[in-house]
Amino acid sequence: MADSDLELDARPVTAWELLGEKNTIFQTPDFQRPYEWEESEFRDLWKDLLSAVNYEGKHFLGQIIVVEKDKGETKTLAIIDGQQRLTTLSVLICAMRDVYKEKTGYENIPDQLAELLTTSNINGDNLRRLYLLNNSEDDKQYQLVYQGDAEKAERQVGAAYDYYYEHLTSITEEMLGEIRQSVLKDLSLIRTETADINSAYQVFQTENDRGKDLAAIDLVKSILFEEAARNQTSNPEYIKRMWLEIVDNLSEVDQAGARRPLSHILALSPFKTPLQMWKEQFVRIFQEIVRERLDDADWSISDFIEFLKEESETYISANNYSIRRFSHSENKEINQKIKQFRCKNPHGGIATYHLIRNFDSPDTILSALDLANILNVRINISDMTASKARDPIYKIANSGSSDEELLEHIRTIIEEDTPTDSALVETIKTRPFKQNRLTKYILLEIERMHFNGVGYDDNHTFSDVQIEHIAPRKAFSKDKYSSWRSKLEHDEDRFNTYCQRLGNITLLTERQNARAGANPFQTKKREYRTSEFGMTKQLCEYDDWEYNQIDQRTKDLANLLVKTWSI
Repeated sequence: MADSDLELDARPVTAWELLGEKNTIFQTPDFQRPYEWEESEFRDLWKDLLSAVNYEGKHFLGQIIVVEKDKGETKTLAIIDGQQRLTTLSVLICAMRDVYKEKTGYENIPDQLAELLTTSNINGDNLRRLYLLNNSEDDKQYQLVYQGDAEKAERQVGAAYDYYYEHLTSITEEMLGEIRQSVLKDLSLIRTETADINSAYQVFQTENDRGKDLAAIDLVKSILFEEAARNQTSNPEYIKRMWLEIVDNLSEVDQAGARRPLSHILALSPFKTPLQMWKEQFVRIFQEIVRERLDDADWSISDFIEFLKEESETYISANNYSIRRFSHSENKEINQKIKQFRCKNPHGGIATYHLIRNFDSPDTILSALDLANILNVRINISDMTASKARDPIYKIANSGSSDEELLEHIRTIIEEDTPTDSALVETIKTRPFKQNRLTKYILLEIERMHFNGVGYDDNHTFSDVQIEHIAPRKAFSKDKYSSWRSKLEHDEDRFNTYCQRLGNITLLTERQNARAGANPFQTKKREYRTSEFGMTKQLCEYDDWEYNQIDQRTKDLANLLVKTWSI
């Protein structure tokens, strides 16, 4: 099968056909993970081989995606997907070769198997067919197995050899022969060769049952390292060391890893990439920058990596609450507001990076963060879809360069891209508020603004304060809450729609929350009465706690919430 758009060639092959390709070497690129298969995966493959023998069937091992790396005398293919499979298959053949060497009457078979592990160049020199260049230690262990010194091999390569050698020596010679035929003729793969690494990424799929996921960040690392090695003016080791440091550091400020922060940095760079980039687009544009646009900008690879290093430090400080540019009090307030903004906002990094990178006035940054927090809360409490909610956050980074333009720009986003106040109030009346950082932040801000009580960072750390469900969430699932069921009309389905409403939650310290526990409402009020939270003390004004009270308090708090996060 050929695809002209993606420039790929995909075809089914047996293991014999794959490893029998003339003058061909397979290499694992720098970005690949180490060899990681474990005994459970060794065992699954062994069971599949036995099944293929017993039922005379084929076994699909998966796909292998390769990119031609070197068009010299010996064709070198970089393995984009399938490294774990191909390494295991090669180790299995090594084990089979060694088992046959120990038997009599099979003199030709070890050499036939060895031919699958070996190729040659135009001069007839023998070369290993597989090189694990992504991990020198794995390659060292495979070299030992390949050359017949498997007893010295360690790590997972050694473990794979030991597993298959043990199982191959424990079966009859007849079964051994059938396994050999099954490995070579019944194991099938889809061999896909692409023109470049970006095409490889587009066809790469992570649903291989026994494969290891390959991330976009791994692919762009390969692009960068290959270009650094090709560029005679750069220092590849320096580039590699800097890149790994950048990726490690950025991964600490984004739970999804370094790709999103890097895409944010590129979006605000001189290369002006799109504000939002999906994984495939990120790989393609990164490749375009490294291979074409750096030359147009008269940048070297070293210039580029140093730019990324410097910008990544700014990005990190803007997103791990470590701003130190201003006075102590200003830094503290800015970091606090960034923390509030990032409560539930995986894409907010580009907004905070934009503010810290492009604006110098702490007052402007604080005002912008106040507006950004209004935007973020309104987005999160609305019924907007995830994709629709993401766009307004990215728009913040598209503001003008003056302080006035920035603030007016964010106000406009709030007015145009979030629901009206009245619509938000109606949404809040029925939506659940889960036990997360955003809900806690909302309650603390309502407390601070409207009950003259403890605020976000007063007297307690954020983790000291807990969300208390007045009518317990598990009222119908545990006997200790049975006293609540009559109050809730023994209607579990109805209560499930009420238990996480805004009106049924409040704030308590950890100790008071534990004491309130499963008690009836009248007993809980003893803890509420001594609470330092004004909204919690106010609950003592209620004589009872049923659906009507939850509805009324939800309405009251909904109006306070919208009042707090309005412009």
